[in-house]
Amino acid sequence: MTEIRLIDFPEKDLPLRDDVGVLGKLLGEVLLEQHGPELLEQVELVRKAAILRREGEQDSARVLEHTLKTLSTDQVLLIVKAFSSYLRLTNLAEKVHRIRRRRAYLKNQATRQRGGFEDIISSLKNAGVAADALQAALDGLQIRPVFT
Repeated sequence: MTEIRLIDFPEKDLPLRDDVGVLGKLLGEVLLEQHGPELLEQVELVRKAAILRREGEQDSARVLEHTLKTLSTDQVLLIVKAFSSYLRLTNLAEKVHRIRRRRAYLKNQATRQRGGFEDIISSLKNAGVAADALQAALDGLQIRPVFT
């Protein structure tokens, strides 16, 4: 398989990358402790093959398909649980990072966080969007929960 390319992160998001890395390593340690090296190797194989497949590497699709076909239902279930746990940890790290970034804005006494609610409302006002037009647009929104 081809080497996985590293993603360049903006400076402001490096703490998030570090947090996700630490949490991923901790999860790996738990998987190793509770299920042994075989599960951790399978998870890593599936993870790397999925990343390479997303990047267009054709061999990785075959590796991924072969790996998943050769596993028992119980093994696949453990891999699914491992990825589910990783995604929950990543979501938690993102929440912490948003809090961290907000605190940094407030510490620097910024009046508005770029892309935040106050910034968007101010930008709409400066663009000449009337309050009643904004309210009409908000009234027309349909918000539906999505389980991912």
